[in-house]
This record gives sequence, C-alpha cells and structure tokens, in this order.
Amino acid sequence: MKKIAGFISKAANVFGLFIILVISLIAARSLFAPGYFIMHDDLQMMRQLEMEKCFLDGQIPCRWVPDMGYGFGFPLFNYYPPLPYLIGEVFRIFGFTFVFSAKLTFALSIIASGIAMYLLAKDFFGRIGGILSAIFYIWAPYHAVDVFVRGAMNESWALVWFPLILWSSYKLIKEFKFEKRWLILLSIVYSLLLMSHNIMVLIFTPLLALWVFVHLWLSNTWRRLLPLFIAGVLALGMSAFFTLPSYFEQKYVNISSLVQDYFDYSGHFVTVNQLFFSRFWGDGASAFGEENDGMSFSLVGHEHEGDWSD
Repeated sequence: MKKIAGFISKAANVFGLFIILVISLIAARSLFAPGYFIMHDDLQMMRQLEMEKCFLDGQIPCRWVPDMGYGFGFPLFNYYPPLPYLIGEVFRIFGFTFVFSAKLTFALSIIASGIAMYLLAKDFFGRIGGILSAIFYIWAPYHAVDVFVRGAMNESWALVWFPLILWSSYKLIKEFKFEKRWLILLSIVYSLLLMSHNIMVLIFTPLLALWVFVHLWLSNTWRRLLPLFIAGVLALGMSAFFTLPSYFEQKYVNISSLVQDYFDYSGHFVTVNQLFFSRFWGDGASAFGEENDGMSFSLVGHEHEGDWSD
C-alpha cells in the first residue's frame, strides 16, 4: 500500500508540473515566434555576444568585455550579474541565434518560476493550491512587464530564486532528517540569486530574514540558526567570484550617476493607485509623476487588447 501511495503521489506531482509547463508555454508563446521583439533593455544579445567572446578567449569568469566602452572594452561582468548569460550560452552551444537564445532564456525563466512557486506553495496549500499559486505567479502583471516590456533578463531570473529560497529555508528549519539536503539547496539557490540581480538581493534579503524569524519562532527551533548561517556563508562563497569584486572594486567606476537625475529612485516610487487600482497597460518607461508613467505597475491586472504576451 505504501508503494501504491508513493506512486500516486509522484504521479500527482508530475501531473501538476505538466500543467504548470503548459501554462508557462502559453504565457511565453510569443517568444517562440521568429524575429526580434521590442523591449526597453535591448542589449540582451550584445551581452550574450560578449559572454561568448569571453568563453572563446578563455576568460572564465568573464569580467572584461572587448567591444563595449566605445571599442576600448568595459568591465561589464565585474559588476553586472552574469548568471542569465551563462544560461544563455548553453543555448548558443546548441547553435541557436543570439536573438533566439535571449528569447529562450526569457522563456525558461517563466517556466522555472512557475515550478519554483509550485514547490513552495504546495507545502502550505496542497497540490491544487500549489498549481493555482504557480499560475498566478506566472501570469502576474509585473512578470509580464519584466519580460515583455522592460526586457529585464536578470530580474526575471531573480523571480525564479525567490520561491526556492523561501522553500528551502523553510524546509531547513522544519525537517531535521534531511538537514544536509536542504542546507545545500538553500546555499545553491541563494548563490544563484546573488549572481542574478544585485538590487533584488538587497530588497529580498530583509524579507527572507523576516520569513526565517517567523518560522523559527513558530516552531521554537532557534538552533536552526546555525545551519541557516552556514548556508549563507556557502552561498556567498559560491558566488564570491562575482559578489566580492563587484563590491570591493566599486571605487574604480563611477556609480554616483546610478542615483542621479532620471535614475534617482526617489522619483519612481509607485502609488497605491498604480499598485492596486490602475488597469493601465503600456510599453513606455517609468517617469517622474504617476501621470507621466508609460508602463504598468499593477499587481492585480490590466486592460489591454489581446493577451500580455502580445
């Protein structure tokens, strides 16, 4: 009976993952069409080319790219997280064009984010709840903005690691029997976040600390702080080739312009109306003042002819 129950459980998980795969492919279907699609950050193919040139030159990990900086070269991947372009290089190895490799990397991030949310949510809401959570996560309006409007490759991959970090940290706190398994998984997925998006690390880590504190308090297992700390150290160690130079070598580049003029973050805070009530959808940019914004920041939906992948 145990074997039968185990088989049924595995079959249910496979079926749930199949549904998520289908929903993900529907959401990402326009990425499989031929040709280029317009996005804000249209340097994705250029970054992939520069990553490939690093590999061909034997510069691993890639730091200095040869073609940027007006032909003088540029320390792009010393400061710009490299993970999505390492993933994209796998598609390049199989012979896909630079354009299609970028589109496949975006599509894979959508699929992986749905699977990640399913793994997290099913532990709290069951398989049906996990499937529904994954669907809502895949089709969240901001997810569409990230991929199809902003073209934010690195941020779209950060959305993959958030649920996996929450899930593996929860498991590490609750399941003593498989401590090593969850410790290793947590260290790996957190290192992948560190290699995906610098800003998202700063935004997400305080929320992770709150998540960990709540579950430690509810389960009264404060001794689990040690394996959690070890996982963090391991994550930093695995990503140290990028995180340490990007932090300690800031003095060699001009970063003040990243918070000045248009890039002053204080001018881009969203309003309650934009988050919860506005159903505006557009392909423009964020601007100073709600009335000037040309893109959606909605968490609940939008009005747009066709679907959000058009």
